[in-house]
Amino acid sequence: MERKQTYIVGVSGGSDSMVLLHLLNLNKQDIVVAHVNYKKRKSSDDDQKLVEDYCRKREIPCEVLIADQLPKGNFQEQARKARYQFFQKLAEKYDAFGVVIAHHMDDHLETYLLQKESKRIPLYWGLKEVVQIDGLRIVRPLLDFSKQDIISYAKEKGIPYGEDETNQLKVYKRNQIRHENVSLLTEQERETLLEEIIEDNKELEIKQSEVRALVEKDFEKKSYQEAVEEIRFEALRLWLLNHEIDSRHFTVAHLKEIDQLIRKEKSIRYEFSNKFLYIDNGYVSIGEKEDAYSYILEEMEEMETPYFKIKKEGDSLSAITVSREDFPLEIRNWRAGDKIELRYGHKKVSRFLIERKIPAKMRAHWPVVVNNKGEIIFVLGIGCDVEHYSNIPNMFVVK
Repeated sequence: MERKQTYIVGVSGGSDSMVLLHLLNLNKQDIVVAHVNYKKRKSSDDDQKLVEDYCRKREIPCEVLIADQLPKGNFQEQARKARYQFFQKLAEKYDAFGVVIAHHMDDHLETYLLQKESKRIPLYWGLKEVVQIDGLRIVRPLLDFSKQDIISYAKEKGIPYGEDETNQLKVYKRNQIRHENVSLLTEQERETLLEEIIEDNKELEIKQSEVRALVEKDFEKKSYQEAVEEIRFEALRLWLLNHEIDSRHFTVAHLKEIDQLIRKEKSIRYEFSNKFLYIDNGYVSIGEKEDAYSYILEEMEEMETPYFKIKKEGDSLSAITVSREDFPLEIRNWRAGDKIELRYGHKKVSRFLIERKIPAKMRAHWPVVVNNKGEIIFVLGIGCDVEHYSNIPNMFVVK
């Protein structure tokens, strides 16, 4: 760690983080303490007071987040998101070089055993000392020390700390592994497991080089089709991460679903919480998630939007003849179930887009015109319906 640089330090009040705080302060590191109180335990407020008092006596800046209104769902995941968003905010506020976390050897071993159970290729086996998470530089200086080493040091130096009673609950998988596996390891078994992690990471580097090569080729169709399944899945996970889609916790089933869509070589738009994945005949791309659009036209006038233009001149496929009775017109992006009545019958807009092999990225904003009766009277690329065709059109809709 650069002593001249400012670091945010995650301090819960437990033995690990309080020892970390003590060591950084002893080393005269420029730090800002970040404490999150989830209000989930009886001792939560006691831990907050412990951290604040410790920092006050030593004139260490301390920032506290009360996170008692987290979204419903997986508490551990929601708490992690809230915590790292808090770290990000503080890193920007204090122009910090990174965030220091009190993960130790037992956390490293627990993570490795959890990864083995998940049966997928991680980016790294166990925990790295320095890593980028959500755009933050995370530093873990205590990975060479066991939980017992830390507790012994805290007692020897008289460092105050609180006890998180939820660490004893076996409802969390990590807690089960902690109490039923890691805490029971002998010193020799620990050494053997640590050596195993080192060897696994050497083998992993070879696989990750194949993964990176596939990502760097931007999923070139032939290379992707020929890659083995586990390499494809991890290339997909990494590629999504590179495009700001948090795929770290995607299940194998989730990745397999996306992988199958790519390999089918169809044109599809796949929706994530914050982005769209566009699959066009085996080629993949990411697009920003944009709201649906709708424009109301009270009378005939020229108009230009990011999605279409209304003009008084154009070709036959962009032509439509509207009357006063059609207004107000709504011009919007197509929706599932949209269809238009043509001379030979009704045509689904979705079927037209597929047949014309319109790229999925373009489909999202494909315009249709709806009259005041709610009837689709025009679709870009198809033209107008049977009721709005004439040899003297008065409106043209162009992309």
